[in-house]
Amino acid sequence: MNAVIHSALIVFVLLMVVAFSVYAYFNRGRLLLGIGALVVYAIGAGAVIGAGLTDGFFVPLFAARYAALAPALQNDAVPVLTAAALAIQVMTKFGFAAFAGAALLWSIELMQRTGRARISGAVAGLSALAEVALIALSGTLTPRNLPSIAFVQAVWCLVFAAQLWDG
Repeated sequence: MNAVIHSALIVFVLLMVVAFSVYAYFNRGRLLLGIGALVVYAIGAGAVIGAGLTDGFFVPLFAARYAALAPALQNDAVPVLTAAALAIQVMTKFGFAAFAGAALLWSIELMQRTGRARISGAVAGLSALAEVALIALSGTLTPRNLPSIAFVQAVWCLVFAAQLWDG
């Protein structure tokens, strides 16, 4: 089940890269901000995918391999699993922070427009800042605190989706 969940996460992140590429293409008004945001988002996607591959595939396979060995040899796995856990935390936090950074760049682009786009930019920017604050204050990322980060991330994703829908 762990591999299925992490595979779904990886596919979702890749789909979001495609979706934000479409968003950047259709919102070429401030090209440098859009391209910069897309690059930052793609870098974050790479980090989150790395965390998903490590947590969903490497760690379970590595642990299973050492679980079959004699107990004296199992202790050799602990430093590698500890390093993997730390890498998962670093890559996940970096990836989410990059996602928020991309949202801030896109928000700046929207706030340079008029009307509803400016309001959308402000909402997206505030939710991206809230995401950064949650990441900074969360300590270790766990299944308990990830939903709050995902919720504020969903807010700015929906704002950009609405901008695409609005034309």
